[in-house]
Amino acid sequence: MTRIKDGDQAYMTAFRGPYDQIPGELSATAAPLRKVTRLSEMAPVNLADLQGNPRDKGRVWPLIARYVNGAEEFDFGVYELAENEYHPLHYHPAGAEFYYVIEGSCLVTVDDEMVEASAGTAVYLPAGTPHAVRTRAGETMTMVYGFSSGDFRDVGTTWLE
Repeated sequence: MTRIKDGDQAYMTAFRGPYDQIPGELSATAAPLRKVTRLSEMAPVNLADLQGNPRDKGRVWPLIARYVNGAEEFDFGVYELAENEYHPLHYHPAGAEFYYVIEGSCLVTVDDEMVEASAGTAVYLPAGTPHAVRTRAGETMTMVYGFSSGDFRDVGTTWLE
């Protein structure tokens, strides 16, 4: 477990933090099976609203997932960060995630390494890998993301920041 300072409050992670999700917690029911979805038809969702962590920035467009089109095998979509936004350090204990940057650039933390990621960079995050994404001044980023489950909530999230 990692001790984290949150303002004047300290808390322990491993599903003890105020925004952590135990694998399967709040998983959505399956949407009707739909084999084609289009980005242009989807509304963006603020990541803080979806993940429950108010410090989490950026917008996502879920495209293929149990709660979008009935897909059980994986959760896939597009993620965007504007200038100076941050997706705080966290890990998923029960599943893998990947990123593929399609436009712009950002810093991706993988374990304790900071990686400069620009268009064409792929990042594989096995279960339990601490990771974060940050844009800097003058920098924006759009990436494709995916989880190894039909609903990202099935893999759980433990926030380290």
